[in-house]
Amino acid sequence: MDFKVCAVLPAAGCGQRMGTNTPKQFSYLLGRPLISYCLESFERVPWISDIVVTVSPEGIESMQDIVSRFNHKRVTLVAGASVRHRSIYNGVKALNKVSPEVVIVHDAVRPFVDEDTLREVSLAAWEYGSSGAVRPLVSTVIATDLDGFLDHSLDRSKYRSSEMPQAFCYDILCEAYQKATDYDFDYGTECLHLVNKYTAARTRLIEGPEHLWKVTYKKDMFALEGLLKEHENSVGVFCCDPGGFERLYQDCCNSSVYEGLYCGRHPKRTDGNKQFCVYNNLRLCQVLFLPLRCSATETAQLKPRRNTGLCS
Repeated sequence: MDFKVCAVLPAAGCGQRMGTNTPKQFSYLLGRPLISYCLESFERVPWISDIVVTVSPEGIESMQDIVSRFNHKRVTLVAGASVRHRSIYNGVKALNKVSPEVVIVHDAVRPFVDEDTLREVSLAAWEYGSSGAVRPLVSTVIATDLDGFLDHSLDRSKYRSSEMPQAFCYDILCEAYQKATDYDFDYGTECLHLVNKYTAARTRLIEGPEHLWKVTYKKDMFALEGLLKEHENSVGVFCCDPGGFERLYQDCCNSSVYEGLYCGRHPKRTDGNKQFCVYNNLRLCQVLFLPLRCSATETAQLKPRRNTGLCS
């Protein structure tokens, strides 16, 4: 990135809809709290320089323990508030000392966010001032009258569900919050709405992948656990020519292997050359590197490496 990008992860909610005593961001799945998975997703992105997590005052100690125990980096903890917008604004103000040019806002209970989506919203925010991921509506939205009867329904094809991540030019998001009213702070939840209401910025909407869903109810935790177990049992196989095998293997071994890896075409190549780069992506997977042409002895020496992953 040619501009400085930071992130704010609001994590001060009490998880009332989850129906548990423990806030959902601190609930454990496969030996790790939910928020830790989200932090890993951001730590895999080298061009995000600072990650601010807003936590309720009573949750600060628990969050400090998570950061220490799971060795999270680039993380700053800031006291949140009882409502979403005030928590986010606390995080935004805390970034003032590092002077970011773009800030990403993402829910701490949306653990699956990939670098491509983060890059897309950041670049769009840099160009237009504001950007956010959206998804097609699953259900039709209807309106009722005062007596509880159907009044009208919306054309689902014309509307989108606002998701996360969202990204903003830092000055524009600050302007929106500085102009917001107490009513906006106490009853609003949508950052894109504040920017649209109080600034001249245009918001570019990015069609996001389906895995951006938010953990809200207890059933979502069960679904997430199933996905994580699926990753844990997966094995990726990657083939390359003998000349590139050793280099690729070493690149993977030097790139935070425990976090997982995948390969994609080199982002700067436009000539169709099959040159690949290694990116961090999944956790708890195995990968088998297989040269296209190798001797029987070399093949016998290839073994899956635990805690790595590969996907196309």
